[in-house]
Amino acid sequence: MSSRRLRTADILVEGGSFQYYRLLPSDGLALAADWPAADLQAIGGILSAPGGVEQGNEADIDALGFALLAHGAKPLPDGVDWKSLADRLSLLYARQLKPDGSRALRMKAARANFFLRDLLDISADKDDTAFHERRFPDGFVWDWLPWNDGEIIADSRSENIHYRSSPERDWQSLSVGLPTQMDIVSAGSVAVTSCYSDGWYKWAPGDSAKLFPHHCPVVLAFDFQGDCFFLDRYGAVFCEGHRQPLVRLPVDTVWRARLVDGKVFVSDWSEPRRLTVLDTDGWQISVIDSGPVLLTNDLCKVGETYYVIDKMQGRVFSYDANFVPKGARMSFGKGAGCLYDPITLRFHQGNLCVLSWLTGALTEMSPF
Repeated sequence: MSSRRLRTADILVEGGSFQYYRLLPSDGLALAADWPAADLQAIGGILSAPGGVEQGNEADIDALGFALLAHGAKPLPDGVDWKSLADRLSLLYARQLKPDGSRALRMKAARANFFLRDLLDISADKDDTAFHERRFPDGFVWDWLPWNDGEIIADSRSENIHYRSSPERDWQSLSVGLPTQMDIVSAGSVAVTSCYSDGWYKWAPGDSAKLFPHHCPVVLAFDFQGDCFFLDRYGAVFCEGHRQPLVRLPVDTVWRARLVDGKVFVSDWSEPRRLTVLDTDGWQISVIDSGPVLLTNDLCKVGETYYVIDKMQGRVFSYDANFVPKGARMSFGKGAGCLYDPITLRFHQGNLCVLSWLTGALTEMSPF
């Protein structure tokens, strides 16, 4: 932060995500002299009351944000179940992703949740399972994929796919819509997909990318038994080259999806605590309760253990083979070894690798 004091307008502006979520109470902010006075415990009590969050009163959520920033980098006061309040704000965010939802309310609920998670974890012991971290300086990286001896990242710059064949080589960069996900497909290629821009791309690093047009965004593309399939944003699964969908999933909007061990796990953020699963063996659909995970951003499987990251909580959660919760690691925040909107989870060279969208941090940790 600069020496300029933070004004009320600085946190009320409805800017893009790049700026809107840049502040946290633990940043050590200097507040303007006319910063609104707000009793944190009182506003917390109002929102914690039955219906307090669910009514979606933006003024109360703004007041909570003002009070949390004024409170600063200190543990939260007793008398309010702050963890439950953060969870309820996360669920309010999810509801605003429905077709009739409010973008302004959604963003304010997410930020108030982030503020609370920041202070809930401020005094928590940092997890010693995080043993290495590096940061992409431009931040806002959507996905990270190890490739041969190098890596590929998808980020938010004008050229948004970048490949480096080894640490000593220069990047190859290109622009392919608004990429939010990458997955390996056959013949040494990568499927570059998006929950925002229509169609998808197949790309062999070092070459140009080929566009596969579709009438809406394609979130996941994958190979199965010699054919290429893709899942679009509205839950329809197509075999490439066919006009009619193979199956339609019971979701409103697909935000994240991965093929893991022959199953497509689909996260619709507007349906919290839920994963829709498509088993490629017979194309059977099931729905599972994700338990402590509110909004799934990604998952992977190591042996008989699933690992899942939560967009709102800054945690890595583990589950057994039947998707029964086992435990959780990591804490929320911007600092070393912390997660802030973790968006990608991969198992690589014996480690879990977690990418945080809002900080560009790639954190490695041991499986647990």
